[in-house]
Order: sequence, then structure tokens, then C-alpha cells
Amino acid sequence: MSEGLAEVALIKDARSLPAQMQKVYMQLLSAIDCSLAKLRPSGAAPEQLSEEFIDKLVNQLLRQSLSRQALQDCVDSEFLRQILRQSELTAEC
Repeated sequence: MSEGLAEVALIKDARSLPAQMQKVYMQLLSAIDCSLAKLRPSGAAPEQLSEEFIDKLVNQLLRQSLSRQALQDCVDSEFLRQILRQSELTAEC
């Protein structure tokens, strides 16, 4: 599936969610997309974010205890942590 079609499918999926979850979903997608745009050249990939990490962010967003900048910082930090972890694993081999 092309990237554009995948984005449309994600947005259609979000429309079936309750309003507050739509907001959380779009905030999270936006933060991940922004981080990937910045960090992909360094090795960032979407699959580096675990379900546990995403669940934690969703819960914080639902409690409204995470600002947009804090969300972006969390996602950036997790990608950087995963990139570093991957480079350490590669260096050991």
C-alpha cells in the first residue's frame, strides 16, 4: 500500500473513535511523524516504538498530563534510545 493510501486509511480509522480518542490518536501520529521526519536518517523506524511505550503515552494524553512539546520530546527520546540500542547491538556483532 502506498504511503498516501496508508495515511488516508489511518484517518478513516480515527473517525470511528470517540472525540477524545481521535484527538489523542492524531496527536500521537503527528508526534511520531515529526520524529520520523527528523530522525529517519539516523535510523529511526516506526517499529521501534513498542506497544507498551505507546500505551503509556496514550494514558498520559488521556489524563491530559502531557503537553504537545512533552509528547514530542518523549517520542524523540524513545527513537534516539532505540537507535542507540540498535547501534550497540550492531557494534557487538
